[in-house]
Order: sequence, then structure tokens, then C-alpha cells
Amino acid sequence: MGGNMIIGFHLNISCYGHWQPNDPRGSGSRYVGSKKLFAVGGKATKTDSRRSVAHVPHDVCLRLQIKESLKYPPVLFSERQIEMVGTAFGTLLQEKNIAAFACTVVPDHAHLLIGRTDIPIDELVLLLKDVAVASLMRNDRHPRSALPSYSEPLTGATSVWAVGGWKVFVDNPEQMYATIQYIENHCSSQRWPFVVPYSGVPVKLFSRYSGTMCVEMSETPEYRLNNNNAPEYRLNGFNNSSAERIPWR
Repeated sequence: MGGNMIIGFHLNISCYGHWQPNDPRGSGSRYVGSKKLFAVGGKATKTDSRRSVAHVPHDVCLRLQIKESLKYPPVLFSERQIEMVGTAFGTLLQEKNIAAFACTVVPDHAHLLIGRTDIPIDELVLLLKDVAVASLMRNDRHPRSALPSYSEPLTGATSVWAVGGWKVFVDNPEQMYATIQYIENHCSSQRWPFVVPYSGVPVKLFSRYSGTMCVEMSETPEYRLNNNNAPEYRLNGFNNSSAERIPWR
């Protein structure tokens, strides 16, 4: 990345059964844990590509054969489950004071574009998976609850999600804008209240508890969370809603 500072992370989190570790298009996995999947599709197809490989030419028949070798049917979210998953994502990100610039949850996977964070990205992905599963459990909407053959704990992340996740480090504003467009194109009708605009200007992120600056970031809009847990922005020194100059305390 030419030494540029990372300004965002594009996360792609697949539901169980929709992207195997030995998918012929490539995967983020380094090994295949299932003997049955390995027997059909061979070793993991790890790729370091920073671009989506969803549409690269590949052996479709082999991909479908691998998918048919799964222990359980693939997970597909309903509209209600999508709402619960997205809301759980937003709650976690706000609690961790992480800016989200795009989010789309579709039946078989989810995309997020977030700003910088001190939390290791792999750890954050696990947290996102866990809060989504917890929300589905709490609302009695777990996709496996009606599957008699399912013998694993419903509370585990792998009951809903594939192992791991796809992550791309973003290091320039152009890539941020392109990623936002890519994510929004998956489902342009989704509007999540925790998603904030990206403007490519310097930012100081303020704590929603104390109103004091806690993190300095770059190439993102400047904002803080007010007492109603809603974002307030300062773009070039102006309030986004009233266009009045506002001093930070």
C-alpha cells in the first residue's frame, strides 16, 4: 500500500455455507477443517486479492459440489433476521465508538466499511458475529432453532456464520468512496441509522459518554455522538444540520 496510513476496513462476513475455504474463486482461509469438504474440493484456496473475487471465472460445478458436501444446510437470513443482525452490528460499533460508513446485510452475507479502530480486526469480526447471534437468540429468530438435525451449540458464531471473514485495508479516500458504492449497490434500499457520511476530511472522534476527544483519525468526517446517541458532524467547521459554526468543548 505504498506506506499510506490505513483509514478504513472493508469487512465481508459470510453466512455458513456460502463461501467455502476451498472455493475455486479463492477464499480467506489457509486450511480446510472438514475432511468431507477436503475430499471434494481439495486444499484451501487462500488469496490475498484486495478486490472481490465473487465473479471471477471458475469451475461452477466444483463449487456446487463442495457446497453440497456441507454438514448442514446453508444459512439464509429472512428480512426480520437481517434487521436484527444489522441493528446488532450498529449497537456494537457505537458502543466501541467505531465509525461505520456503509453497511449492507443480505440473506447470505454482510458488508461493513468502518473507520480506524484500536481493536484488532479479526477480534472485531468475532465480536460482530457474536452480537448478531445473541440478538437472533434473544428474539427467538435463530436460523438453526427449527433444524432438528443441528447438534452444535446455537450460541456459537459458527451456527450462523462461516469461519473467519474477508477484510480489505483501505488507505485512500478514492478507495473509501468506491467501497461505499460497492456496498450500497448490494441493497440500495437499506438505511441503517448508525451509518455516517464519509467526506474525506480530517476527523476527531468524540466519546459519546463524556464529549471529550478520545481518538484522532484521518480522511473521515469529523463528528461526535451527542446526548441522544446521535452523530453530530463538523465538516469544515460547520454543523451539518444547521450550517452554523459550532465550537467543540
